[in-house]
Amino acid sequence: MSKRASGILLHITSLPAKYGIGDLGAQAFAFADFLAEAKQSFWQILPVNPPAINVPHSPYNCLSAFAGNPLLISPQLLYRRGFLNRTDIRDLPAFDDKKVNWRKVIPFKRKLFNAAFKNFLSAKPRPEYAEFCRQSQKWLDDYTLFVTMRNLYKTGDWFAWPRELRDRNPDALTAFQSRHAQTIENDKILPSCHEAKRHAFRYVRPTYYTPPIQKNLNLR
Repeated sequence: MSKRASGILLHITSLPAKYGIGDLGAQAFAFADFLAEAKQSFWQILPVNPPAINVPHSPYNCLSAFAGNPLLISPQLLYRRGFLNRTDIRDLPAFDDKKVNWRKVIPFKRKLFNAAFKNFLSAKPRPEYAEFCRQSQKWLDDYTLFVTMRNLYKTGDWFAWPRELRDRNPDALTAFQSRHAQTIENDKILPSCHEAKRHAFRYVRPTYYTPPIQKNLNLR
Protein backbone atom coordinates (compact mmCIF):
# COMPACT_ATOMS: atom_id res chain seq x y z
CA MET A 1 0.00 0.00 0.00
CA SER A 2 1.32 3.45 -0.91
CA LYS A 3 2.25 5.82 1.84
CA ARG A 4 -0.50 8.32 2.64
CA ALA A 5 0.22 11.96 1.85
CA SER A 6 -1.55 15.30 2.06
CA GLY A 7 -1.32 18.67 0.39
CA ILE A 8 -3.05 21.95 -0.34
CA LEU A 9 -4.91 23.34 -3.33
CA LEU A 10 -4.02 26.99 -3.81
CA HIS A 11 -3.92 28.73 -7.16
CA ILE A 12 -1.09 31.17 -7.87
CA THR A 13 -3.50 34.10 -8.08
CA SER A 14 -4.51 33.53 -4.44
CA LEU A 15 -1.02 34.11 -3.07
CA PRO A 16 -0.54 37.39 -1.19
CA ALA A 17 0.92 40.12 -3.37
CA LYS A 18 1.17 43.88 -3.35
CA TYR A 19 0.63 44.07 -7.11
CA GLY A 20 -3.06 43.16 -7.01
CA ILE A 21 -2.75 39.48 -7.89
CA GLY A 22 -0.68 36.53 -6.70
CA ASP A 23 2.27 35.77 -8.96
CA LEU A 24 5.36 33.61 -9.41
CA GLY A 25 7.42 35.85 -7.19
CA ALA A 26 8.78 35.73 -3.66
CA GLN A 27 5.48 34.64 -2.11
CA ALA A 28 5.38 31.52 -4.29
CA PHE A 29 8.80 30.48 -2.98
CA ALA A 30 7.74 31.33 0.59
CA PHE A 31 4.59 29.22 0.29
CA ALA A 32 6.58 26.25 -1.05
CA ASP A 33 8.90 26.57 1.95
CA PHE A 34 5.90 26.70 4.27
CA LEU A 35 4.49 23.49 2.77
CA ALA A 36 7.82 21.74 3.22
CA GLU A 37 8.04 22.85 6.85
CA ALA A 38 4.46 21.64 7.41
CA LYS A 39 5.41 18.20 6.03
CA GLN A 40 2.99 18.50 3.12
CA SER A 41 3.55 16.42 0.00
CA PHE A 42 1.61 18.25 -2.69
CA TRP A 43 0.85 21.76 -3.84
CA GLN A 44 -2.00 21.55 -6.32
CA ILE A 45 -2.52 24.54 -8.59
CA LEU A 46 -4.95 25.40 -11.38
CA PRO A 47 -3.80 25.80 -15.00
CA VAL A 48 -1.46 28.77 -15.44
CA ASN A 49 -2.27 29.42 -19.10
CA PRO A 50 -3.69 32.78 -20.30
CA PRO A 51 -7.47 32.86 -19.68
CA ALA A 52 -9.93 34.23 -22.20
CA ILE A 53 -11.21 37.55 -20.93
CA ASN A 54 -14.80 37.01 -22.11
CA VAL A 55 -15.25 34.15 -19.62
CA PRO A 56 -14.34 35.88 -16.36
CA HIS A 57 -10.72 34.84 -16.07
CA SER A 58 -11.39 31.13 -15.71
CA PRO A 59 -8.12 29.17 -15.82
CA TYR A 60 -10.08 26.39 -17.53
CA ASN A 61 -10.89 28.47 -20.61
CA CYS A 62 -7.53 29.53 -22.02
CA LEU A 63 -6.13 31.01 -25.20
CA SER A 64 -3.22 28.57 -25.37
CA ALA A 65 -2.20 25.22 -23.94
CA PHE A 66 1.46 26.30 -24.05
CA ALA A 67 1.70 30.00 -23.15
CA GLY A 68 1.64 31.23 -19.57
CA ASN A 69 -0.70 33.79 -18.07
CA PRO A 70 1.23 37.10 -18.19
CA LEU A 71 -0.61 38.36 -15.12
CA LEU A 72 1.34 35.77 -13.11
CA ILE A 73 4.66 37.39 -14.05
CA SER A 74 6.13 39.06 -10.99
CA PRO A 75 6.95 42.77 -11.42
CA GLN A 76 9.87 42.11 -9.07
CA LEU A 77 11.20 39.59 -11.58
CA LEU A 78 10.98 42.18 -14.35
CA TYR A 79 12.78 44.69 -12.14
CA ARG A 80 15.56 42.25 -11.22
CA ARG A 81 16.09 41.34 -14.87
CA GLY A 82 16.44 45.01 -15.75
CA PHE A 83 13.13 45.30 -17.63
CA LEU A 84 11.65 47.78 -15.14
CA ASN A 85 13.00 50.69 -13.11
CA ARG A 86 12.41 51.09 -9.40
CA THR A 87 10.02 53.97 -10.08
CA ASP A 88 7.85 51.65 -12.20
CA ILE A 89 7.00 49.46 -9.20
CA ARG A 90 7.09 52.06 -6.45
CA ASP A 91 3.81 53.97 -6.89
CA LEU A 92 1.11 51.30 -6.73
CA PRO A 93 -2.67 51.59 -6.99
CA ALA A 94 -4.73 50.87 -3.87
CA PHE A 95 -5.38 47.19 -4.52
CA ASP A 96 -7.86 45.12 -2.52
CA ASP A 97 -5.89 42.69 -0.34
CA LYS A 98 -8.80 40.22 -0.17
CA LYS A 99 -9.64 39.63 -3.82
CA VAL A 100 -8.40 40.35 -7.32
CA ASN A 101 -9.86 43.45 -8.95
CA TRP A 102 -9.32 42.62 -12.59
CA ARG A 103 -10.30 46.11 -13.77
CA LYS A 104 -7.40 47.53 -11.76
CA VAL A 105 -4.88 44.74 -12.17
CA ILE A 106 -5.01 44.38 -15.96
CA PRO A 107 -4.38 48.08 -16.83
CA PHE A 108 -1.69 48.29 -14.13
CA LYS A 109 0.18 45.23 -15.40
CA ARG A 110 -0.26 46.31 -19.01
CA LYS A 111 1.41 49.60 -18.14
CA LEU A 112 4.31 47.72 -16.55
CA PHE A 113 4.61 45.41 -19.54
CA ASN A 114 4.73 48.34 -21.96
CA ALA A 115 7.59 49.84 -19.93
CA ALA A 116 9.31 46.44 -19.86
CA PHE A 117 9.00 46.11 -23.65
CA LYS A 118 10.81 49.41 -24.20
CA ASN A 119 13.61 48.54 -21.80
CA PHE A 120 13.96 45.05 -23.24
CA LEU A 121 14.24 46.29 -26.82
CA SER A 122 16.75 48.99 -25.92
CA ALA A 123 19.02 46.57 -24.06
CA LYS A 124 21.72 44.37 -25.54
CA PRO A 125 20.56 41.14 -27.21
CA ARG A 126 19.58 38.38 -24.78
CA PRO A 127 20.56 34.91 -26.01
CA GLU A 128 18.10 33.21 -23.65
CA TYR A 129 15.22 35.03 -25.36
CA ALA A 130 16.39 33.97 -28.81
CA GLU A 131 16.71 30.39 -27.56
CA PHE A 132 13.20 30.49 -26.08
CA CYS A 133 11.78 31.70 -29.40
CA ARG A 134 13.66 28.98 -31.26
CA GLN A 135 12.50 26.18 -28.96
CA SER A 136 8.90 27.47 -28.87
CA GLN A 137 8.54 28.25 -32.56
CA LYS A 138 5.97 25.50 -33.18
CA TRP A 139 3.39 27.29 -31.04
CA LEU A 140 4.75 30.76 -30.26
CA ASP A 141 4.48 32.32 -33.72
CA ASP A 142 0.84 31.34 -34.23
CA TYR A 143 -0.06 32.22 -30.64
CA THR A 144 1.35 35.73 -30.80
CA LEU A 145 -0.24 36.26 -34.22
CA PHE A 146 -3.60 35.18 -32.79
CA VAL A 147 -3.26 37.41 -29.71
CA THR A 148 -2.36 40.42 -31.85
CA MET A 149 -5.39 39.88 -34.08
CA ARG A 150 -7.62 39.25 -31.10
CA ASN A 151 -6.60 42.52 -29.48
CA LEU A 152 -6.79 44.48 -32.74
CA TYR A 153 -10.26 43.26 -33.69
CA LYS A 154 -11.43 43.17 -30.05
CA THR A 155 -12.80 39.65 -30.28
CA GLY A 156 -11.46 36.13 -30.02
CA ASP A 157 -14.11 34.95 -32.47
CA TRP A 158 -11.68 34.42 -35.33
CA PHE A 159 -14.51 33.73 -37.77
CA ALA A 160 -15.49 37.43 -37.40
CA TRP A 161 -12.05 38.64 -38.55
CA PRO A 162 -11.39 39.76 -42.14
CA ARG A 163 -11.86 36.79 -44.44
CA GLU A 164 -8.29 36.73 -45.75
CA LEU A 165 -6.95 36.48 -42.18
CA ARG A 166 -9.66 34.12 -41.01
CA ASP A 167 -8.81 31.77 -43.87
CA ARG A 168 -5.05 32.23 -43.31
CA ASN A 169 -4.26 33.56 -46.76
CA PRO A 170 -0.42 33.47 -46.86
CA ASP A 171 -0.02 36.89 -48.48
CA ALA A 172 -2.48 38.49 -46.05
CA LEU A 173 -0.73 36.93 -43.05
CA THR A 174 2.68 38.11 -44.27
CA ALA A 175 1.36 41.65 -44.75
CA PHE A 176 -0.27 41.64 -41.30
CA GLN A 177 2.91 40.40 -39.65
CA SER A 178 4.89 43.14 -41.36
CA ARG A 179 2.47 45.89 -40.28
CA HIS A 180 2.28 44.69 -36.67
CA ALA A 181 5.80 43.30 -36.22
CA GLN A 182 6.53 45.26 -33.04
CA THR A 183 3.28 44.25 -31.32
CA ILE A 184 3.86 40.61 -32.22
CA GLU A 185 7.41 40.81 -30.87
CA ASN A 186 6.12 42.30 -27.60
CA ASP A 187 3.69 39.40 -27.25
CA LYS A 188 6.65 36.99 -27.47
CA ILE A 189 8.56 38.70 -24.66
CA LEU A 190 5.89 38.02 -22.04
CA PRO A 191 5.78 34.23 -22.57
CA SER A 192 9.57 34.16 -22.35
CA CYS A 193 9.47 35.95 -18.96
CA HIS A 194 6.77 33.61 -17.67
CA GLU A 195 8.75 30.57 -18.77
CA ALA A 196 11.91 31.91 -17.14
CA LYS A 197 10.18 32.30 -13.78
CA ARG A 198 8.45 28.94 -14.04
CA HIS A 199 11.77 27.20 -14.64
CA ALA A 200 13.47 29.21 -11.90
CA PHE A 201 10.82 28.00 -9.49
CA ARG A 202 11.22 24.45 -10.73
CA TYR A 203 14.99 24.30 -10.44
CA VAL A 204 15.44 26.30 -7.25
CA ARG A 205 12.82 24.12 -5.56
CA PRO A 206 13.41 20.90 -7.51
CA THR A 207 11.54 18.63 -5.13
CA TYR A 208 8.56 20.97 -5.01
CA TYR A 209 7.66 21.49 -8.63
CA THR A 210 6.36 19.59 -11.62
CA PRO A 211 5.17 21.28 -14.84
CA PRO A 212 1.79 23.04 -14.58
CA ILE A 213 0.12 20.52 -16.88
CA GLN A 214 0.40 18.01 -14.03
CA LYS A 215 -0.82 20.57 -11.51
CA ASN A 216 0.77 18.79 -8.54
CA LEU A 217 3.89 19.93 -6.73
CA ASN A 218 5.44 16.90 -5.12
CA LEU A 219 7.27 17.95 -1.94
CA ARG A 220 8.37 14.53 -0.75
